Amino acid sequence: MFDPDKRPHRVRRDRPPFREKADLILRRAGVLSVPDRALISAVYEGQQTVVDLARLSGEDPRVLGRRLRRVAKRVVSPEFGLVMQHRDAWAVTRRLVATRCFIDGRSIRAAARDAGITFYAA
Repeated sequence: MFDPDKRPHRVRRDRPPFREKADLILRRAGVLSVPDRALISAVYEGQQTVVDLARLSGEDPRVLGRRLRRVAKRVVSPEFGLVMQHRDAWAVTRRLVATRCFIDGRSIRAAARDAGITFYAA
């Protein structure tokens, strides 16, 4: 039976834990691809809802929401921060593979193909 006192609360963007995570996501979004950066900016800076963005782009809101969650999860990961911090000191191939995998969210296979090396060398 439906109990109105037990329904999930909407996440408020002005709450401190959310605001800290949102600020981290916005700080790190500068290295993302243009479509991912635009999505992050629209939701976290422009405070548009995923439903509004989906309506504007003609996409399914569930698909866009999953994409947003994937990108946000990738951006707050420790691997993302590590690659951002150290990639300038790495060799070209390592930098390319790490950037493609942890910054762009591509598979190791795709990153290896982009770098012109085998999957096993990546």
